[in-house]
Amino acid sequence: MRTLFKIGLLLLAMSPFGFAGEIIDRLVASVDNVPILQSDWDNAVSFEALQQGRSAASFKPEERRAVLERLVDQQLLRLQMGDDNIATADEHEIDQEVVRIRDIYPQAKADEGWQRLLAQCGLDEAYVRQRVARELQVMRFVDLRLRSETRIAREDVEDYYKIGRASC
Repeated sequence: MRTLFKIGLLLLAMSPFGFAGEIIDRLVASVDNVPILQSDWDNAVSFEALQQGRSAASFKPEERRAVLERLVDQQLLRLQMGDDNIATADEHEIDQEVVRIRDIYPQAKADEGWQRLLAQCGLDEAYVRQRVARELQVMRFVDLRLRSETRIAREDVEDYYKIGRASC
């Protein structure tokens, strides 16, 4: 009986090691209780690399960090937007941007080459279109918000031209 008790205790003590879970993803940032996961960050680096005609592996640590900061900024802006339908991009604009990205890569002219390229980057067409749509939406929102609030005083314009004439 004592031996069974010892075996039971031993099994209980070892159970955390035997049932330890596998880490699937990890949290790298949180913006207003919205998580940004390691996989989100990795995908964003891959997407930016695709846009720039580079490999994700070529990104230096400070460039990767800048991508994370842009993810946080974009999430903050989406929170400011509130409604997901504000300043949405239409399919034609999304198509144009995807074509612009594809034009960077000669092998992406054909659909099968484009799909292979996306697979090499760890991305798919749906993700690329979603990211393009989000970026266009954020840019439009910023443009709408900032353009309407930008005011230049008449005196500033006059001073600019007075200084400009004096230096010629």
